[in-house]
Amino acid sequence: MRPVHSSPPIDRDLADSEAGSARAEAADPHTRTCFRLVLISMGVGVVLRLVQYFHHTSYWNDEAALVLNILQRDYRELLRPLDFAQAAPPLFLWVERWVALRFGSSEYALRAFPVLLGLGALPLFGTLAWRLLRPAGAAWAVAWFSVNNRIVPQVCEVKQYSDDLFFSTLMFFVAFAPGREVSVLRRLVRVAMVASVAFWFSFPSVIVFGGITLALLPGALRGRRGVALSAAALLAPIVSGALLAKLVLGNPRDPYLDEFWADRFVNFARPARWFAHAFFELGDYPFASAGVVVLLLAIVGLFALRAQGRRKFVAAVLGVVVLAIVASALRVYPFGGLRVTLYLLPPLFLLMGAGAQPWGGVAAGGPPVERHWVRRAWWILPAPLLILAVAQCAKHSVDPEARSNIRPVVRYVREHRQAEEAIYLAGGGVLPQARVSGRNVEFLCYWPLGEERNIYRQMIPPEQITARRFWVVFSLISTEKSAPVEPLIHQLEAVAEEKLNFKRGPASAILYERHGPPASQPDVAPR
Repeated sequence: MRPVHSSPPIDRDLADSEAGSARAEAADPHTRTCFRLVLISMGVGVVLRLVQYFHHTSYWNDEAALVLNILQRDYRELLRPLDFAQAAPPLFLWVERWVALRFGSSEYALRAFPVLLGLGALPLFGTLAWRLLRPAGAAWAVAWFSVNNRIVPQVCEVKQYSDDLFFSTLMFFVAFAPGREVSVLRRLVRVAMVASVAFWFSFPSVIVFGGITLALLPGALRGRRGVALSAAALLAPIVSGALLAKLVLGNPRDPYLDEFWADRFVNFARPARWFAHAFFELGDYPFASAGVVVLLLAIVGLFALRAQGRRKFVAAVLGVVVLAIVASALRVYPFGGLRVTLYLLPPLFLLMGAGAQPWGGVAAGGPPVERHWVRRAWWILPAPLLILAVAQCAKHSVDPEARSNIRPVVRYVREHRQAEEAIYLAGGGVLPQARVSGRNVEFLCYWPLGEERNIYRQMIPPEQITARRFWVVFSLISTEKSAPVEPLIHQLEAVAEEKLNFKRGPASAILYERHGPPASQPDVAPR
């Protein structure tokens, strides 16, 4: 069966457009080639995600902090404010808790659910792009979505970012890629049903649903029946959101999160500068150093889709962006190019795909667009983005960017440590809660629960250490060098002799034995 590029027009404004009248025509060789490229891109995306998953890297800072909450709390306690300055949706935490209880806390077990969602987003986005965009535009968009060095690692971690990406893609799919002609009202009902569940897996799903609702609602409110059914459809997500707010979102937020994301909330003192920086970061995030090209393609795609009759989709994307900015202005949710805004990448890539093929068919009153020099040269803009993405993903598939190598270090310490030997954790990035180092939670994540005796989460001056033999464990991220810990190592060498030294990537463990009698000062009690 030959691939048909898209379903018939489903919107009244699309049906009246010249673009809409050509959507159901039989596939030509160009369309078939683009269809094959879409399938190939999705296949490569599956491989890249599985390769990242099977690299089996250690839990890093944020992952480890969330894993500790999952392992140390029951289902009810996971509804309360989390330790270590973490925040995550309850159903995501409950699924991970269920997995931990039945399959253990290994990386393979706890990362399986995020990876499955990351894989599930691929066919959803591929179908959405194929039905929404022109053939070449869909091929570009799916390639960027499948082979992206921001998406691939994030959907393979024990964090809710995979949920954000999946449910954002799913809601846009339900709203704008039905397999047959579906009324606006019916699409609104379907999106509302998905959103009622999505809120509990992904906090920014509220923003995505709000933007899509703003776009679909005017077309659904036609006649008394439309008003009544729209109100009934919106009742479920409203009740779901209210219950979520009462049980979870109403809890006090860790002040550290507000401090950490402070520059991602709207700066009313310098709004123009803040907005310019935030949007540039949003474009720069998926393709480092190419933010200007990304934004240019997205802007061109915005006007191209509107001209092609996809007005409701354009309105939905703009609605999502506006609500995201409002959430940032209210200091509810950060905005910009960062991992917590991964939910914005599906609509961004769709706009870019439309911008990569803004013309189609024959221009009215002029020569065929395909022969125009602008049309022939336009590929120069999207091509470097794909080349950059392929190069980055290929590099990290062979040599994964492990942000932590603490697991083998913990194993080595457990195998060689004597019971009386103390362990001092000397990681970086101190969290305000319980004064625990942000990097030290990685060590605690792998250490058996209930066996924390003589483990000190804060490093103290070496001359104050009372133990005769003690371990010092360093945990640095992959981009950090050893320079920050060299002064501490010099201090340690002045009072103790190195007996064992084990290093894996940026993480290491060193066993010291004091030169003379232990210091008389008491240690800081373990926390």
